[in-house]
Amino acid sequence: MELDLEKNQLERSLNEQLKELVLMAEDVIPEDANHLACKQIRLEYMVNDLFAEYKELKREIFELVESVSGQA
Repeated sequence: MELDLEKNQLERSLNEQLKELVLMAEDVIPEDANHLACKQIRLEYMVNDLFAEYKELKREIFELVESVSGQA
């Protein structure tokens, strides 16, 4: 459930970033390279954290399945 919440937050953040980039590309809002770089780094950390948590959860599930199948 926590993983799903983080995924949803990441999706919202990525959508916001894309909208902002489109507005900058269309010259609707001024380009702010520092702000973009900070947001990009934050997004990269969010993606890395989400993948690391997913990988750990997947490992735990496989360990549980192996444990249960070994008991049968």
